[in-house]
Amino acid sequence: MRDGPGDERIVLLLNLAEPLERLLRENLGRRGLASRSLDTDAIVLGDIHVPIGDPAGEGWIRPRGAMQPLFLSQVAGTLADLDPGASGDVFSACERAAVLHMLRMACGNPLNRGTSGSACAYMVSLPEQWARCARAGLACPQWQVHDGGTLADGWLLVSGLYDRSLRRVDDGEGEDEVRLAVQSPRGAAACCAFAGDVLTLLRPEGDRLVEMHLPDRALDEVAELTAAVRHVFGIDYGELVFSYLGQPVFWSVVPQFSPDILEGPAGDSLAEALADMVSR
Repeated sequence: MRDGPGDERIVLLLNLAEPLERLLRENLGRRGLASRSLDTDAIVLGDIHVPIGDPAGEGWIRPRGAMQPLFLSQVAGTLADLDPGASGDVFSACERAAVLHMLRMACGNPLNRGTSGSACAYMVSLPEQWARCARAGLACPQWQVHDGGTLADGWLLVSGLYDRSLRRVDDGEGEDEVRLAVQSPRGAAACCAFAGDVLTLLRPEGDRLVEMHLPDRALDEVAELTAAVRHVFGIDYGELVFSYLGQPVFWSVVPQFSPDILEGPAGDSLAEALADMVSR
C-alpha cells in the first residue's frame, strides 16, 4: 500500500448518473481537480478505514477492485445521489447509507449532505415541506387530504409527490394512493434550478421547460425564497417549484437536477457553480 497521500485533490462523485457526472468531470478538470466516480457497492464492499471520532481528513478507503488506497485528506468534497443498489431490507439499506454518510462527513465538503439514514439530502413529503416552510414564514398552498368526494372549484388533486410539473394537472386516480387536494396556484407556475446563489428560472410549456425572465423585483423575491428554502432544508442545490402573482408561493423542492435541465442551456452554469462550491 502507498505510504501516504499525494498532492492530487479529488472530488468523489457517489452514485451520480449522466449528464451530471459528465458535466462535473469537465468543470472540475478545468479547475485542476480530479474526480472519482464510485457507487455504494464499491465502497461498502471495499476496505474502509475511517476511525470514528478522528478529525476530518483522517483515514483512507480502498474501493472494491482498486489496487491503491484513497486517502481522505486528498478529498476536496463529495456529491452523492441515492443508492441504486439499496435492497428492500430496511436494516441493510440504512447501514449502507450510514457508511456513505460517515465517509462524506469525514472528507472535504459534502454538498447536499444527508443524515445517518441517508447519504444525501432527502426531501420529506409535501405536507411536511409546506409545514416547515410555513413555520419559517414562507407563503405555501392550502391543502387537505382528499376524501374521494367532489372537488371544490379552485382545487386540484395531487398524487405525484415529486412530479416537477408543479402538481397542476390531475394525473388520474390511482388505487391505494394518498391523494392531496391543494388550492390551485395563482399566477405563473415556474421552476427554479439553483446551485448556491446561481439561479435558472424555467416555466412549463407543454411537456418541456423554457427559460423564464422576471422583472428585477420579482427576481429578487424568488432569490430570497430560494435562499430561505435552502436554509430550512439545509441543501446546497436542487429544483424549487413555485407560483408567482404579486409574491412567490413555495410549492416544493427536490435536492437534485432533472436530466432535461442539465442537458439544456443552464446545465453547464449549474455544474460550474457546483464545482466551485464543492472545491472551496
